Amino acid sequence: MAKYPFSASAREYVASYWGSTVEELSRSWHAGAVDAAVRRVLDAVNRGEEVGEVRVGEDVDAEILSFPIALMMVASVGASWLARRWALYESRRVERLLSEEDDPTLLHLLRAELGIRVEFVPTSEEQRKGGSAYKVSLHDYLRLVKGLDGVEWRLVNRTVHSGWVYVSRRELIRLAAEEVESRVLRRVSEVGQPKLPEELLRRLSEVREVVLSRAARLGAKAEFRGEETWPPCMRALKNALVSGGKVGHFGNFAIATFLLSIGWTVEDVIGIYAQRADFNERIARYQTEHIAGLRGSRTKYSVPSCQTMRAHGLCVEQGRLCPSGIKNPRQYARLLGAARRSAGEAAGSVT
Repeated sequence: MAKYPFSASAREYVASYWGSTVEELSRSWHAGAVDAAVRRVLDAVNRGEEVGEVRVGEDVDAEILSFPIALMMVASVGASWLARRWALYESRRVERLLSEEDDPTLLHLLRAELGIRVEFVPTSEEQRKGGSAYKVSLHDYLRLVKGLDGVEWRLVNRTVHSGWVYVSRRELIRLAAEEVESRVLRRVSEVGQPKLPEELLRRLSEVREVVLSRAARLGAKAEFRGEETWPPCMRALKNALVSGGKVGHFGNFAIATFLLSIGWTVEDVIGIYAQRADFNERIARYQTEHIAGLRGSRTKYSVPSCQTMRAHGLCVEQGRLCPSGIKNPRQYARLLGAARRSAGEAAGSVT
């Protein structure tokens, strides 16, 4: 229960342990659980998906209680970025723990606690299906894979047979982590704005201070200058980033090359990345500086062509919203301006 606080048994245990009354959490005997909850949230803020080694503390009651306390703290802050960041952290934590379980325990947790239809593939069948050790129902696979990036997850690149999608153990655990992330986000939404006792409000101020300080330091609200001249594909990527949507590796690369090409600085680009739940400043800075030609080979990367954007599923409406003749998103403003000037001249001659 301490390892997997989303489980039904953990929730039942918490309800019986402190009677579902939030005021109980301010009692002195829960101090260890409150401390663990604050650490849980701050670890999410500071580390994101870089969970590292996961160890369950010796005080398992405090570990179990720390999850619902952290849940109420995150909900009370009311910041969507924090909710996404914490959900990501919890999902990566579970991913690490699941990787250490034996097969029967893994299957039980996924079936009974996460509601994922999964089967172990017998050796004979495994040999026929490309070495995959597990199979997930097609319905569950399509539901869980929505937030995953990479061509390897696309159904056209998977082995599918009789309503099952064949996956490796590592891939199965990654799908389970996606389910955990969704569930944690849903729990935060369901909690709303809980009324916390004074002791928890005092500790909550520590969390708020760290979140606000981080946002101020990283400039998490980037200023989108001249956005009306951006091509639809780049506006779509920007909207996904600021709304908390998942943008894949190539999408991040594409918008970084575009922003740098129109005069944004490295700090500007890092500012927009700071809104990602999995934001890591060190990695974001290294990658952005590399794209800008400030690291490595010192080669500044160009904006991907429209053909490449289409190949990665990032072109909006197959280019129907762009002026004809565009071969690269960078050309959009220039050709759009020319088209508008031509339209104005034509209207003037008719008049």
